[in-house]
Amino acid sequence: RSFNSNVRLNTVGIKVPWATMPQWASLYLQTSTADKRDADGNPVEWFPQWTKENLEKMAADSSFDYTDAGGVVHHYADNNWQNALYGPAWSGQQNLSVRGSSAKSSYMLSVGYSNDKSLLKTAYDGEKKYNLRLNYDYHLAKNVKLETGLSYDSRIVQSPKNGIGTGYFDAPVFPVYNKLGEYYDDYGYRNPV
Repeated sequence: RSFNSNVRLNTVGIKVPWATMPQWASLYLQTSTADKRDADGNPVEWFPQWTKENLEKMAADSSFDYTDAGGVVHHYADNNWQNALYGPAWSGQQNLSVRGSSAKSSYMLSVGYSNDKSLLKTAYDGEKKYNLRLNYDYHLAKNVKLETGLSYDSRIVQSPKNGIGTGYFDAPVFPVYNKLGEYYDDYGYRNPV
């Protein structure tokens, strides 16, 4: 009889360099005069989505609420989607086998289970495996042997149905959760978590 088990800790290796809210807002402010010119060719500050005041708050690493002209309240805070979505994950594998024999017969039974998880923290993304194997041999006569084998293998693969969302590429200025603990979403259905 034998039993073996292993446990693995999967970790995030190389991360894509990700701008923080202050870094992103500072770059936005620096380039705000690069896209638009007046009739004389002079640079014009242009802020198509955020106000200059809001960008200055973001560049100062301030978390704040802003009410737009339509009365909608937006909340801004530093965020790194990579850290919100990915993190260490434990995976494991266990196997048990039993063998035996007599003068006329022999058998082997093995059972296994594994759970391989990905680094995605917000949903189960991985594969579970179950296996069973039975071998039985019986000597009917000196030169006649009956060999039987039975095996079962099941793999269950689960992944998020909708991917991680287009919001993964949004500016790093939206928090993961709102003040009520619900997923925050400024644009509608874009929070990748």
